[in-house]
Amino acid sequence: MPSETLKPGEAYIGLLNQVLKDLGVSGDGPTRDDAAFGLAFAADGHICRLLPHPSLEDRLIAEVTVGNLGLDTSSQGTASTLHELINRLNAAARLEHDWVAAVDESNEVILWTWREVQPMSATAVQALLAEGLDRAQTLSDLLQTEATHLVSGPSLAPTDPSSRPGVSIGVQGADWPALRG
Repeated sequence: MPSETLKPGEAYIGLLNQVLKDLGVSGDGPTRDDAAFGLAFAADGHICRLLPHPSLEDRLIAEVTVGNLGLDTSSQGTASTLHELINRLNAAARLEHDWVAAVDESNEVILWTWREVQPMSATAVQALLAEGLDRAQTLSDLLQTEATHLVSGPSLAPTDPSSRPGVSIGVQGADWPALRG
């Protein structure tokens, strides 16, 4: 794998510019030279992100935060049980859809998927993110129930938008009626 970061493809940049235009964001959009360009916004207590695929310029990654487990790292039994639950959910859902649940280094539960950029439109991106938001809420409810059964301490807290670094442009509090319309 090359040591140089792959620049996003023209199709990805064009799609993000259309999404930004649909959001009503004015000004110059990203260019191919904006190597790590991503879009993030808060919706329904979750953070949605669109990112260029790190190695395939014709793909994008969609990510939706589910919530923070808020687990004490010394509580390895509970953390292990919840990680195992997420692993089993991924195994059960693998034939139903292509969203994958994961837990990052800060105990943030995220859902992510990737898509080929070329056949997508801004409307398709909005539909993809709406699907991710629905799946994130369902997973959040399930994990909250399971956490309550396991221990009284951990709970799934909404994601703090400022805790997700690495976004070149953020649209916080944007009105996304098309996602729920």
